[in-house]
Amino acid sequence: MSDTPGINDDQGGGSPRRIDMSTFRITFSDDGFGVGKYLEYESVSPSSALNFVRRERLGRRAHIACDGKELASITCCNRSGDLWIVGPPQGRQPQQ
Repeated sequence: MSDTPGINDDQGGGSPRRIDMSTFRITFSDDGFGVGKYLEYESVSPSSALNFVRRERLGRRAHIACDGKELASITCCNRSGDLWIVGPPQGRQPQQ
């Protein structure tokens, strides 16, 4: 988790609970489908990355990391940019 303060989530009537945020980074290569770039954001889950990549082209690949540790690679699978395949980091097989 990052050092970023959490968000107080008041669930009505009780004490607010803390939601810890992490810093995620989406990295795109300069790969012929688009220019190299990166985006950092804070969230409770890496799945939030899909909200940021919707305008990318078919075939575009990116890598998602959290606090410097690579989590997954994603690849755009349709022309509208709303279908992505999620796989292991940089195409490597997960360690067993």
